[in-house]
Amino acid sequence: MVSTRAEAVAKINDCDGFNGQLSMMRKVLVLTHGFLPWGGAASERIAMFCRHLPTFGWHPLVLCASENSRHLFDEPEAALSADGYQCWRVPDHTTWPLLRSTGKAAVAWARISQILLSACTGFPDAYRLWSERCKPVASEICQKEQPDVLLSTSPPHSIHLLAHYLHHRYGIPWVMDLRDAWLGNRRARFPTPLHCLISTLQYRRMIRETDAIVANSDVLGQMVASHLDKSARKVTVITNGFEESFFDGITPWRLAEPPTCVVLYSGGTYGGFATRTMTVIGHALEKLTQPGEVMLFAAGELEGVPDGAGRCGPIGIGHQSLTMVPRLLVGADILLLVMPSPEREKGSGTVFLKSYGYLRSGKPIIYIGPENASWDLLVRFPGTYRHDWGEWSAIANTLVRLCRDRVDWTRDRIKQVSAFSWFELTRRLVDLFNAMTASK
Repeated sequence: MVSTRAEAVAKINDCDGFNGQLSMMRKVLVLTHGFLPWGGAASERIAMFCRHLPTFGWHPLVLCASENSRHLFDEPEAALSADGYQCWRVPDHTTWPLLRSTGKAAVAWARISQILLSACTGFPDAYRLWSERCKPVASEICQKEQPDVLLSTSPPHSIHLLAHYLHHRYGIPWVMDLRDAWLGNRRARFPTPLHCLISTLQYRRMIRETDAIVANSDVLGQMVASHLDKSARKVTVITNGFEESFFDGITPWRLAEPPTCVVLYSGGTYGGFATRTMTVIGHALEKLTQPGEVMLFAAGELEGVPDGAGRCGPIGIGHQSLTMVPRLLVGADILLLVMPSPEREKGSGTVFLKSYGYLRSGKPIIYIGPENASWDLLVRFPGTYRHDWGEWSAIANTLVRLCRDRVDWTRDRIKQVSAFSWFELTRRLVDLFNAMTASK
């Protein structure tokens, strides 16, 4: 593709392995802010779909931001979808200060800048200017590539306004993918009540005029369906999942030699919340165990030993690749899942993406947080345990008991969890695409 805005559009893949097949494949234009090689859950869901779509005869055309995260995937992960998609990137000058900021003062200023930007253009969020800048590029893609389906995924929810524009201008069937709630989201912050009102009106128009809606959890699907009345049938639940090929035949990576029991947490620290939680648990474990009996480790944002940590940890090993995390999960003895802000997450419709990899690993899982969609998923499987935040003694006792039992639940979970492989989830998405385009 040749664009007059060369600095804003970079076609980074030519789909060499599919040149002879493209004329026989249908095309889906994927609208997303986050995508490979930039890391994060916002990238992983859509990247896994794009990985498997060509298998089912659909060729992904991806329009995304130049960068959307502080973290880059490593080289093997950047090639996860190297065959089978084309990508156009539009720089996002509205959010790059926050991504590039390091240090408390710089991050604080970047956040203030975003709040001011939201107050001026945040309908429904601070990414609205970026979605407007995407229109010429997206229009050119539609004219030249003639996609059969549009797939927009949020947050940020302003991406759906871009899809709405293309849907009406070119008459392309549109699927709206919600990774998080738009209306009724406790994490959402609006500069003024007017912003909240306009966002609500935009949401109701989007869900009314899209052809299909995909929600990533049962709770979110039910919530959206309740806003549609007679059109509730357009809502389909396609959850997040795990990549089976990352678990097949892998060599477990143990962070401590036996007989030490390895307790692993994977993911962000939520501003230090998870780190503080693990540190308190570590001190509670010291009262119940001998030196070297149990160690807490964290893969993700935490690096090194945090202030106040005792002999049981936690010890942070930093960010690990998508292909390395399964090795860590399988090599651990127990997995921790800490839900941030327990009061805010109570009743939440969000299921943490890492929950599915946790389940596939076959390891016992201790979930620390309120009852919500994440726990609704985990409780269906054997070997999962829930504690409220603050039950430190009970959590430590559960950990010690599980460390001494060392039960592997892989065989008991495998049949049930297989429905959450990205391959099977992509099959469901393709069924939706095929139904929408059956008359074409």
